[in-house]
Amino acid sequence: MSELDLTPEEQATLDRLYTISEEGTLYELLDVAPDADRKEIQAAFYELSRSWHPDRFFRKETGDYADKIEMVFVAITEAWRTLGSDASRYSYDLAKRSLIDARHRAPAPAAGPSAAEPSAAEAPARHSRAPRAATAPRGPARPRCCPPRTSPR
Repeated sequence: MSELDLTPEEQATLDRLYTISEEGTLYELLDVAPDADRKEIQAAFYELSRSWHPDRFFRKETGDYADKIEMVFVAITEAWRTLGSDASRYSYDLAKRSLIDARHRAPAPAAGPSAAEPSAAEAPARHSRAPRAATAPRGPARPRCCPPRTSPR
C-alpha cells in the first residue's frame, strides 16, 4: 500500500468532519454557534471550502479518503447554502427543533402491538382516495413566457 499525501492531522480532521456531516448539525459542521451571523457563517464556509475542496487533492494519493473529501466538501457547501440564506436557515432551525421536540415527546416503542390498538388489517382505512382517472398525455410543457396557442398547427 502506498503512502497517503494526507498528514495525520488532516486525516483526523477529515474523519471528524465526516462524522459530523453524517450525525451532527450544520452549525457543528461549520463550527459556528447557532446564533452566528451571516458573516461568521460565510467566513467559516470559506475557510473550510479552501481546506477541503477536492481540487486541492488532485493527483495526490488520498486512498479511501478521496470519497470522504468529496462528501465533506458537498456537506460544507450544503451547510453554507442552507445557513447562508435567512429563509432556508429559518426552515432548517424549525425542522431541527421539531425533530428534537418529537424525540423528547415520543414514548419508547412497545415490545409488540398493544391490545388497545387495532392491527393494520382491522384498522379502518384513512385518507383513502379514489383512483385517478386516466388522462391522455398533454404533450410538452410550454414556458410561461409564451402565450397559449389559439389555432392548431
